[in-house]
Amino acid sequence: MAELTHMINIGSEDFCNLKRYLDENPEYLLLASPSREILKVDLKQQKKDSAENIVVRWMNDIKGKSTNYTDYSSAAKRLGEIKSYCDAVIIAATSK
Repeated sequence: MAELTHMINIGSEDFCNLKRYLDENPEYLLLASPSREILKVDLKQQKKDSAENIVVRWMNDIKGKSTNYTDYSSAAKRLGEIKSYCDAVIIAATSK
């Protein structure tokens, strides 16, 4: 998957404060706007799933997409969703 990067320019003092805070390895970062809105950014990486857990999750997703249809047109739509999902999983699993 592609990594999204966005540059935000801040002043030198704010940059030094932010760097010092991040060097302490915090769990999250709170950003406040002048209007006192707060944005919480989780800085801890999610635990990497084992291959087994990822495959089980994918299979459960596919099983969920294959149920709850009542007529042929709905079934055809579900099969199309399953095919698209499988294509997306293949791309995710093979991309670097």
